[in-house]
Amino acid sequence: MTFYIEITSQDEFDAVTSKSGVCVVDFYAKWCGPCKKLSPELQAAVENNSVLNTLLSSDISNVDGLLTFVKVNSGDADNEELIDIATDAKVKALPTIIFYKNGELQTTRVEGSNLTKILNVTNSLIDELTKN
Repeated sequence: MTFYIEITSQDEFDAVTSKSGVCVVDFYAKWCGPCKKLSPELQAAVENNSVLNTLLSSDISNVDGLLTFVKVNSGDADNEELIDIATDAKVKALPTIIFYKNGELQTTRVEGSNLTKILNVTNSLIDELTKN
């Protein structure tokens, strides 16, 4: 199963972050050690959480699930669009995780590979959605 949707353009980013549900955006670089460590750890944690795994949407053409994880390679010097997305999101460190709920950028962000905090924020946002 593909866990993350890899963003390749501003249009893709806008489409996936504007949808209903929770979108977790992971800004990373291929050369970043903590980024390389975080991706498989986060994937395993979500796949082993039956609630989150059930809500997961992992296809760019079908992001109708309540939960979507996307990656933006902000270290790709050859793709100005991705660098602009990271700049607009005020990414200052890698990895940086930002969250959208129902198309709204949330104020909480996680800088660094704090898996527990990422999961706590994700669970909290899902709880808010499912209680309404």
